[in-house]
Amino acid sequence: MIRKLIIALVCLLPMFANAQTIHWLTFIDTTDPNVGKIDVNGREVLYNHFVNVVNAAVKEKGYKANIQDVYGTALSPQKCKDIVTNLNVASNDVVIFYYIGHGTHGTVGGDVWPMMFMAQDDPNKLIPLKWVHDQLKAKGAKLTATIGMCCNVYQPIKRSSTPSFSVNYGNTYLTDIEKESIQKMFLENKGDFLLSSASPGQSSGGGDTALGPMDFFTCVLVKAFEEYAYSGELEWGGLFGVVKDVINEATGGQQTPIFVSNLSQASAAPTPTPTSTPVVVTPPASTPAVASTNQEWLNRLGIALDNLIDIRQSENVRISQATELEKIFTPNAIVKVMGQDGNVVVDKSSADDFIGRLATSRILLKVTPVNIVISGNKISELKVKETYKK
Repeated sequence: MIRKLIIALVCLLPMFANAQTIHWLTFIDTTDPNVGKIDVNGREVLYNHFVNVVNAAVKEKGYKANIQDVYGTALSPQKCKDIVTNLNVASNDVVIFYYIGHGTHGTVGGDVWPMMFMAQDDPNKLIPLKWVHDQLKAKGAKLTATIGMCCNVYQPIKRSSTPSFSVNYGNTYLTDIEKESIQKMFLENKGDFLLSSASPGQSSGGGDTALGPMDFFTCVLVKAFEEYAYSGELEWGGLFGVVKDVINEATGGQQTPIFVSNLSQASAAPTPTPTSTPVVVTPPASTPAVASTNQEWLNRLGIALDNLIDIRQSENVRISQATELEKIFTPNAIVKVMGQDGNVVVDKSSADDFIGRLATSRILLKVTPVNIVISGNKISELKVKETYKK
C-alpha cells in the first residue's frame, strides 16, 4: 500500500491498532522488454503460491496483511527507498521484502550482495540489497526477510534444467499440517534473513515452466515451499538450502543462490481477540496514482473480509460486518472468485450473495481481494481468491 496523504494514514490507524501485521514489500519489474512475460508471470506465481498462502495460514493467529505490491510503471528506486524508509512496524510484526528484476554486483569487491536496478538504467540510482535489509532489520520487527531475485554479475559499475509444476485453476486449500507448518516458520522465529538468487559474478536465469515463463528461482521456491509445508517440515534454512542446491545443480553451477540466516526460535505472539464492532471500509483519498489507490482499497477490504469470515465472532457480529460491507458496493456489483493460477473464474455472484455466503461460512481461511473496478467511489466489480480449510 502506497500511503499518499496523512488523512489516509489516519483512516487506517483504527484498523491496524493492536493488531499484528505481516508486511509484504514486493518490487517487481514487469515492464522490461528484455524479459517479456517472465517477471509478469513471476509476480503472479509469487502471490498465488506464496504470499496469499502465507497470509491465509497466519490470519487465524491474528496477523493482518499489509501488502505493498509495486510493479509496472510505479516501480522506481525512489519508490523503493521511500517505502523501505517509511515503513512502520511493531515488535511482533513480520516483514518480507521480495525483488524480481535486473541487478548487478558492479565491480569486483565489496560485500557479496547485488544492487537492484528497480526498472531503470542509471547506475547511480541502484538500490543495494544489503542496504534494504539493514534498513528493515533496524525497524525491530520480530522477523525480517529480504530476498533479491536478480543478477549479481560483475560489471564496470561502481559499488555504493527446470522442475515441472502443475497449474491450479481451482481454489487454494490448506491442511492443518500445512497451516501449522507455515505458522511455525513465520511466527516462531525471530531475527533476520538475507538472500540473493545468484552469487557474485552470476546471472539469474528464467524461461518457460509449466506455470508459464518466469524466473527459475521463484519457480523452485514456490514448489519447495508447497512440498515442505505439505510434509510439515517447513523451515527457513532447510527450504532455502534446497532451493540453493536445486538451482545450482540445474544450472551446472552457473547460478548459485546465497543466503545468510540470523534466526532463532521464538514464541508466537498471543492471538488478539477479534473486534466486536464491524470494520468500516472508507474509500482512499483520490490520487492520480490509480494503482496505488486500488491497493489501498484492497488492503482495507481484506481486513474487513477477515473479520467477516472469522468463526470466533458471534453470528450478530458477522451479520453487522456483512451489513457494513454491503455499503461499499454498487447495487449491481459483481464478485468473481478466481482460481489460484491464471484468470479462470471459479464462481461469480452478486456482491450481496457473495457477502451472505462469507458471513455463514465456517471453512474459509482467507479471502484475498486481487482487483477492483470503482464506479462513483463504490466497487462495481471485485475479483477475489479464496483459501479453504482442507
